[in-house]
Amino acid sequence: MPVKNNHENRPAAPLKSAEADNKKCFIVTAEEMQAYKGELARMGRTMVVCGAIVGASLYVGGCAESQPASKPAYTSALQTEAKHRPKTNAEIQQIRIAKQEARQTADPKLLSKFSKSSNYEIRMEAAANTHTPPKALLELAADKDGLVRVKAIGNPNTPTDQLSRMLWDHNVSEAIREDIADYTNNETLIRQMAASPDLNIRCKAALKDNLPADALKALVHDKEDDVRETVASKVSPPFETWTVLVNDPVERVRNTAIHRLRFHDGRGNLSESLLLVMAESPNKEVRKIAAGSKQATNRVLEISVRDQDEWVRGEAAENTNLQPYLRSVLEKDQSRSVQKGLFREEYKKAKFSRDENYLRWMATHQSHAVRSAVAKNRYTPHESLLKLAVDPVDSVRMDLATSGSVPEECLEILSRDSDPKVRNLARQTISEKIADEERRRKERIAREKQYLEDQKQKRIAEEKKRAAEKKKREFVRKNGAPAASGSEERLKQAGNSNTSEAVLITLAIDPDYDVRSAVAINPSSTERVLKLLEDDPNKEVQWFLDHREEELARTMYNSHDRDLLICTGCISCTSACTGGCTMQCTGYTAGSPDAFKLKTY
Repeated sequence: MPVKNNHENRPAAPLKSAEADNKKCFIVTAEEMQAYKGELARMGRTMVVCGAIVGASLYVGGCAESQPASKPAYTSALQTEAKHRPKTNAEIQQIRIAKQEARQTADPKLLSKFSKSSNYEIRMEAAANTHTPPKALLELAADKDGLVRVKAIGNPNTPTDQLSRMLWDHNVSEAIREDIADYTNNETLIRQMAASPDLNIRCKAALKDNLPADALKALVHDKEDDVRETVASKVSPPFETWTVLVNDPVERVRNTAIHRLRFHDGRGNLSESLLLVMAESPNKEVRKIAAGSKQATNRVLEISVRDQDEWVRGEAAENTNLQPYLRSVLEKDQSRSVQKGLFREEYKKAKFSRDENYLRWMATHQSHAVRSAVAKNRYTPHESLLKLAVDPVDSVRMDLATSGSVPEECLEILSRDSDPKVRNLARQTISEKIADEERRRKERIAREKQYLEDQKQKRIAEEKKRAAEKKKREFVRKNGAPAASGSEERLKQAGNSNTSEAVLITLAIDPDYDVRSAVAINPSSTERVLKLLEDDPNKEVQWFLDHREEELARTMYNSHDRDLLICTGCISCTSACTGGCTMQCTGYTAGSPDAFKLKTY
């Protein structure tokens, strides 16, 4: 294993004796020699060990002076590898036993020993043990491993004053200070954090589950919006705190507090006393939560059904806890949200139903909110829409006027309505329909025009293609020669470099694209032949035409290799080879008159 090039892993400096300045030696211990035996062997060195005694110095190559072995010249290779090599089963078992002992023991000395273990899991168990001495806990609170620090910081026996000193000491690493702020549960330290001039520290204090009441009160009135928003997002404060947060001058703080209220309402955490306070809040959103809460009692709903805001009354109307005597109060209320809440089931069904009979029935419903839902439904029958066009409630006629599926007959009636808002909406819808029809008409004309133009261009292209084909055939008729009749024979002709230009001209318009592809890379294809392939519709033919030079070079190279394998009489190339190889035959070198020639490949 390679050794890192640092001061610990360098060999000891060679010592020179007085008798021989050039004679070097290395001083190592027996343990180190054993550790590096393999490495030194791989480096090709030979070391002669004389008198191997554990702890004694070894002299290699005749060292003149004796040196103490108190400090090793090398870091042990076993120590270096131990950090990275997999643990054995025995080591895993030892760690497991040590962890269990660190978890269960009450011996401070043993826990102090465990706190200095090289294994972070053992240190974690020691950091979590309440019997660990405070001094060891402080060391663990500044441990290099974050998980160990978290356990030590959360240990109730870790000295608070020391943690506080570490928290405010800027010489301590930022990671340790952040962990103390994030994971401490000590109320004294949390109070200090809540009073910190650091905005980030105060926000961390606001996130604590055990935030003291006095610290909470200070943070609720903090000058920074971020701190107040953090309090609103995390803590479940008492009534007074909620009152401050939901009426905060900053909108995002108010919204966060209201969102937190809804969360607690969904969990069923809002008591009647809190809901009574919320029902009379100056914030409308808070009153809506109280009115719609499943925990709302009659006392809460009695306040909500008489609220000045129709949306609050609508939440109360939809509440399943609403008693008949309170419902009778709301039935006189003609507000849209209240009517939707009282008849929520009929409203939902009328909004999405496709049953024409049901929609006819709902078109005469007592609630104008339900009739409005019918007016907007695209499946409502024509005769029901005509009835709704003269509905006594303006909001129903207004919804019908803005419906996308309203027929023209209804719009004509609504355009003459007694209510100016209904008239204006109906006339606006008519104008939009006319504009939409005009837009669709123009789009239709444009599509038809484009279609005719495309057809014209297509005819022109086809005529040009036919003319080009005719010109090609005429050219082939005048300059071409008959090719083979069979497809295999034609393919061989197309790939044969000895095929004449006239035959290649004929093959250039062959119906088989493989034949035309072969013509494209035939070295004998002339410009006249290749011109016939320029507008070939087949992509493969075009590819071969575009890569003709590369394919010719590759074919020549492969042909040359193939000829070398076939020829058995060649012994060497000539010295002036310039592309193809000029080879000598063995018959020529042997003096055979029949082989007196050079063959070129």
